[in-house]
Parts: sequence; structure tokens; C-alpha cells
Amino acid sequence: MGIPLDPPGLSPAAAAKLYPPRQYAWSDTPPALFALDKAIANRATKKCTIVGVGDSLFEGMSASVYGKILLMQLQDQLRGRFPTVGQGTSTLSGGLGYIPAAWPIETSTIAPQEMIPTYSGTVTKATSGTAAWGLGRKYLQLGVNGSVTFKSVVCTGFDIEHLGVVTTGASYTYSIDGGTPVAVSTSTVRATLTAATAIGDTTISVSSVPADWRVGTMVIIETGGNNEQVNIAAIAGTTITLAVALTKTHASAQPVAAHNNGGYLTQVRGLAAGSHIVAITTTTGAFIPGIRYYLNDENSGIHVLNAGHSGIRADQYLSLGAADKWVQSVSAATPAAIVCDLIINDSDVQNPTTYIANLTALKSLIDTDIARKGGDRPSWIQVVPYEVFDSDDRFQSFKWTAYVDALYAWAKADTSGPGGTSGIHVVDLGRRMPRSDVNTGAYGGSGFYLVTDKIHPLDDGCREAAQQITSALPIAQ
Repeated sequence: MGIPLDPPGLSPAAAAKLYPPRQYAWSDTPPALFALDKAIANRATKKCTIVGVGDSLFEGMSASVYGKILLMQLQDQLRGRFPTVGQGTSTLSGGLGYIPAAWPIETSTIAPQEMIPTYSGTVTKATSGTAAWGLGRKYLQLGVNGSVTFKSVVCTGFDIEHLGVVTTGASYTYSIDGGTPVAVSTSTVRATLTAATAIGDTTISVSSVPADWRVGTMVIIETGGNNEQVNIAAIAGTTITLAVALTKTHASAQPVAAHNNGGYLTQVRGLAAGSHIVAITTTTGAFIPGIRYYLNDENSGIHVLNAGHSGIRADQYLSLGAADKWVQSVSAATPAAIVCDLIINDSDVQNPTTYIANLTALKSLIDTDIARKGGDRPSWIQVVPYEVFDSDDRFQSFKWTAYVDALYAWAKADTSGPGGTSGIHVVDLGRRMPRSDVNTGAYGGSGFYLVTDKIHPLDDGCREAAQQITSALPIAQ
């Protein structure tokens, strides 16, 4: 497949045509969507960011090109329904969004490949369901003299996300269109111990608290070969409470710094609107989750970021405990809403009760980390996909409806919204789309679903799902 000079995406006019006219009164918006409603209302002067946390339906399995995956079509359609003056150009509705540096679906025969970066030197692609960093649990580790070159994207600016490390002098460089490399330090700010510690201590005293420390941050106490990684449980002045007791002793004046945490952003602005190629290289080693692109919408408009991961379940998003830092990438995006589609892989392994418990914990994990960074709790939109054909008894002794009913009950019982109301808005695609083995479509194409697996949506299926999600948000125009 050839590499397009311009990325996929719709013009503002084309995006507007996809959304069927529908009006909601201001009073129709449920409390669960208040955060998103507010962000949409303020989109002229502040970004309204939505993060899609899900599985292969979100990552993009079986769409023909990246611009036609469900989340990219959702982004176009939301921009069509809620246009922002100045966002994008006459030919593109706005910035492309997030492109990961490493892809779990690389070399897949049924997934888009045209936006996958190219690599040279020593690189390690962390794309398993237990990768600890990056949106969708995926990131790239560049070794010494390793490099990654992203595909051409039409943009006026971008954010590069990297991990912060304790190594002194760690850095990478980025270049635009083969221009002069610009150096970026990835070394985090150090503090020092102001008192010696003993085995079993649950607090440490430090000289200062760097700006990037917060509850949940992993830090390392550097004592030669006696280094120790610990997670912050609380901060009071310069006293740090640890999540677990120390297992080693450390002398006063030893350095302490944030270690392998994500969500560090390098902002690049002021590019001429046009196709740009970003290349990243390092002589020291670096961790790069990906790049977020803008097109005249660095500080405005609607943005949908792809945090999907093929094959993943809710419990796998929870699997690494305190060492797990992928959620820091979600927090760095300061989302107004989380759109979650997790159910298909979960129902193949978990019973409805366990599945809902995992979703509850996942929502709490994301809400908590956003709050720790000072953000407001985002709206939570739980997407129920079209019904999946039970070709291999994938729902165990249960039926699909048991999982759907459990989701509705979960949303009804939730009290995380304003004033103790529900903070979960359910969008049920199964009420508007045929089952995945009924391969009909509304647009005269090849149908909604991939016939070989009767699960994944084709271009038209992604388009229909995106349109139904857009229509199902009762937010005033």
C-alpha cells in the first residue's frame, strides 16, 4: 500500500454532511455528560479532548486506511456536528490526532498499515497488553543511535510524548522535514534525601518536591548499586509517604528523581499548514509513546485520541498495579470525556460480574490519576458495540444480553457524576446496528463487517458506528 502525502481525514463540509441534523435542548443533557458538554461549549478557546480507551474496534482492525477507523470517523463526525471556527483547513476538519510510535497491528493483513512509522538502529517496540506506558499500552524504546520517522502528516504543530528518566544527560532530538535537529532533555529534576532512611521506613524527607511529582509517581532513590524504586502515596510539604515500605537503607543527600514516568510533552508550534515529516533520534536512549498532531487547532476544537489496543480487556488495563504508568498518558491529554468500548474480549473470558468489577476499577484508575494531576473528572461514555455473533460459544454459559444488561445496571447504580448522579452514559450500538454476522450496509459498499471473523467493522461499519455514537450524545448544538 502506498504512503499518502496527506493523512486521511474529511473536510469540514464533508464531516458536516455525515451527521444527520438533530437538535437537543440544553436541559436534555444528563449529568454524566456535563463535563463533555462544558468542554464542547468552550471549544472556541480551549481544546475539547476525548480519549478512546478500548480494543481492536478502536485501534482500527479491518478498516482500509487509518482515517476510516472508528475513532477517526468519530472525530470527523463530532467536528461536523460541533464545528469550530478556524479549526482545520478547507480540506481537513482538523488535526489528525495521536499516532503511536509502535503498533500492535503492524504487519496485520486486515488492519491499516499506511501510518506506521519507519525505524532504524536499535529499537524495541513495546506493544503487548502489559506494556507499562503510552496510550493504548504501546510505546517505542529507542536504543543508542536508534531513530523513528513518522509518516507525512498535514499539521501546524504537534506534541511529542516521552518518558522521563533519572539518567543524567538523557535526551533525544527531533527534526522536521529533514531540518536542523532540536535537542530535548528527558532527564527528570532531582531532589535529595535530607535524612537517612532505614529498612521498613514508609516516608522519606527530601530537599524539594519537583513539579512532576504527584501521588502515584514512581521515583528512584539512587544509592550506587543500592538503588530502590518506590511509588508516592502522599505528599505533605517535603515529606513523601511511600506506597510500600523501603527494603534498603539510604544515606542522607542521596539523589531522588521521577523514574520512567509518562506524559511528558514537547510542544512544537507555528508550522506552515502542510505535510510535515517528524524524525526522532537519540544518542543516549529514549522512550517515545507517540505524537499528537494539530491543524490550526492547538488550543481549540474537538480532538479524539486513539488509546485502543487490539485484543485487550479491562482486567489487562489493570494488570501492573503501582508500576503501571500508561494512564499518565491519558491524564496528560486532560480529557473532557473517555469513550470506552471494552466488552468483546472481556465477555470471552470473564463472567458479567467480574467484567463489571474490572470496568469499575478501570474507571476509578483513570479518574483518580486525572484528579492527581489537577484535572476534572471526565464524562465516561460506555459504548456497547453491535451484538457479536456467538460462533464459538464465546460468552461461556451466558448470553450477550447478560453483559449488556450488566452495563446498564452499572451505569444506573454509579454515583460518580455531579451531585452523586451517574457518571456513565451508555451508547448501545446494538439497538441501531445489525449483528456482526449480518453483513449488510447502508452505504452501498462491502457491508458493515469483516466476513472472515464476523467481529470487526469495515469502513462502512466504522462510519455507521461513529455516526450512531455522535447522534447518541444529547448535547445542545
